Amino acid sequence: MNHQPERKLVPPFTPWLTRCTLLWIALVTSSGVWAEGVLILHPEIRGPYARIYIDTVAGIQQSYRGASNIVPVLPAHPLNADLLGEPGPNVAVALSNSVTRALIPLNPQIPVITTGTIDAPFPIRRQLAYYPDPPMLLEQLRRFQPGVERINLVASSEISNYVGRVSEVLAAAGVSLEVCPAESLREAAECYRRLMDQAASGEALWILQGGRLLEPALLSFILDVAWKRRLPIFSSNPDHAGRGALFALFPDNEAAGRQIGGLIEECLRGCGNESFRISYLQEMKVVLNARTSRHLGLDISPEIRQDVDLVL
Repeated sequence: MNHQPERKLVPPFTPWLTRCTLLWIALVTSSGVWAEGVLILHPEIRGPYARIYIDTVAGIQQSYRGASNIVPVLPAHPLNADLLGEPGPNVAVALSNSVTRALIPLNPQIPVITTGTIDAPFPIRRQLAYYPDPPMLLEQLRRFQPGVERINLVASSEISNYVGRVSEVLAAAGVSLEVCPAESLREAAECYRRLMDQAASGEALWILQGGRLLEPALLSFILDVAWKRRLPIFSSNPDHAGRGALFALFPDNEAAGRQIGGLIEECLRGCGNESFRISYLQEMKVVLNARTSRHLGLDISPEIRQDVDLVL
């Protein structure tokens, strides 16, 4: 996320709200007068994390060119119920968990597209989860680790549906996924130590989660043992590639926005009888550690390197 170039966005969204924009939002939200189209809600934050939503909205506007109203949501600030008044939006987009929580009290009956991880009781919902789409994950594995036969993963039960889908896609390609379940840092540490001890040729370790299942000392242990044993590691955190993982996949926020734009178009045409569906990121950025690839004896062709977003 930190390697994305600056982009100039089209109105009404700008990195920082001008006085006129604030006045416009105040007038519209107080009157409830929205044109039909799409309501896009994003967190109002400052600093480097604002770039996430700037790029995401830019991507949405690239693939969805219809009418939209883009509204920042202040932390711990309730949404005005008139946002969904008549005439109201046809589709709502809630970017982030906090915005999704803020939208729940309004009880929207229109299709809602959410990002993040929390569940939400919307009658019609499409969720974009920021995990690699399984077929895309397999494609990246084949690029950097064509001989891999088994992937080892430490994961919590809360992502069991996603892990199951990944397992199905990998199995169809002849690659097994060995999952060690963990719900705490202690359990995760035990899993990683066991996996590192038992890892054999043709295997790789996938670090999908951080948070409560990973901390700096444990990560140092994993990377140190993997280096000594020539065990390939790939991750969802680009910083891990800088510390020795072979490669990392991380969100391309503009591409995620384009994918959200596609979901908007789908919902505007009608979501049918499918009340909920989850999608995963079909396009992500890739960072490759060239030193690690040499250490593992891998031959990364110039053609593959050209498609990598960052080579360390």
